[in-house]
Amino acid sequence: MLAIFLTTLTITAPVFAMLFLGVLLKRINWINDNFIHTASSLVFNVTMPALLFLGILHADLHSALKPGLLIYFAVATLLSFALAWGWAIFRCPREDRGIYTQGSFRGNNGVIGLALAASMYGDYGISLGAILAALVILFYNTLSTIVLAVYSPVIKSDPWSIFKSVVANPLIISVIVATPFAVFQIGLPGWLESSGRYLADMTLPLALICIGGTLSLAALRKSGSMALSASLVKMIGLPLVATLGAWLLGFRGPELGILFLCFGAPTAAASFVMARAAEGNHELAAAIIVITTLMAAVTTNIGIFVLQAGGGSECCGVCEGHSRASPLPHLTAFSCWNSVKCGSGLAREGYITVTTDPPDTPRSLPAPPETHQSPPARRHTPRNAATPHESLPRYSHCSKRRAHAP
Repeated sequence: MLAIFLTTLTITAPVFAMLFLGVLLKRINWINDNFIHTASSLVFNVTMPALLFLGILHADLHSALKPGLLIYFAVATLLSFALAWGWAIFRCPREDRGIYTQGSFRGNNGVIGLALAASMYGDYGISLGAILAALVILFYNTLSTIVLAVYSPVIKSDPWSIFKSVVANPLIISVIVATPFAVFQIGLPGWLESSGRYLADMTLPLALICIGGTLSLAALRKSGSMALSASLVKMIGLPLVATLGAWLLGFRGPELGILFLCFGAPTAAASFVMARAAEGNHELAAAIIVITTLMAAVTTNIGIFVLQAGGGSECCGVCEGHSRASPLPHLTAFSCWNSVKCGSGLAREGYITVTTDPPDTPRSLPAPPETHQSPPARRHTPRNAATPHESLPRYSHCSKRRAHAP
């Protein structure tokens, strides 16, 4: 059990370390609001679309595109939105209901959820996470616009305005453009894909630092119990109901784990931007982001620990093609290759299984050609003895097996 908990901390620690780094950099004035605004725009318009595009491009759609999972996720999202809105009507005054509802159901799946899914499940996690991100973007933007428009005099809630805002979203555009490439297996030139990878690699650390820079304890003190109530709904109530429902319907393994990460992600920083645009209570929105982000450091670890301890979700090993702790799964193949070729860190940690061929295994190297020269008189060599060179272990880059000459 302790090993599972330590593995969980290894997965989640890098993500939350970047969040708290953003808090520190903001406090010592190394970054400011202008930097956060510009960097957030860069992430939203350039780097995250590149990350999602490459995730879809290299996705195994036959394994990642699961209609049952997508249908459940869509239905659970709609039910979560309805429950959050209903609770807001009961819990808070009319002018704050839109902000409360958005903060209670809108998770930061595109950054934190995707980072944790990639950390736990490697390429499969980012492929399935990117597909779910398309649904997240569509549902969250549409539903948030509707609920804010109902209680705001400045946002248009007519169907045409909502449709234009959804279609113009860069994240949705990147997923739509990448889908034909994945379906028809169309590759990109090497230089272009490498350039896109450089942009994609910036996404998670830069976005996490920006989110950390938006955290404010002053807003937390102003909002009080209302922000805490919305945070409890977001981080405990809805993830528990959605994950339990998925388990009862038979979802297991990575699918169950990714669903938990999506529903258990803290409130998205975009909710603060939309609250200000709607001229709503943006202090309440900021306080919800603060509380849910701090709670996520605990609830995410507990949730993953429970799922792994119960066998419902398992992390993938490094040498099985998945990342052990890195939120950038494309580095996994290099880590595994490097450990085999040069015997570094991961090899010494025991992640490579070395087996010995049985005694009757035929020699894998061809026998040396016969010669008519007599052996040196000064040393007698047995007839079938292996030469010093042959007696050394031979390592294969792919099989990682150790063979001895008979």
